[in-house]
Amino acid sequence: MLQDIDRKLPGVCDFSLYPPGSEQCAALLESLKRAAGGLQGRERRKAGLISSGLHLIIALVFEAIQQRYWVDPREV
Repeated sequence: MLQDIDRKLPGVCDFSLYPPGSEQCAALLESLKRAAGGLQGRERRKAGLISSGLHLIIALVFEAIQQRYWVDPREV
């Protein structure tokens, strides 16, 4: 997922703290998956999103922070 973002928006995001296959990358992806599960099928109603992929990613990051998945997704 991070590689896809970097490929589509080269140089916009710095994912150097999350190298592919690292524990940090796995934790970030798990947090985003949990956040996505809470929005799935309700993106438009719950987050006000219609078609922007970048806005969806931002909404997922905010949801992960709000739900405290960023602390340690395995503890939640």
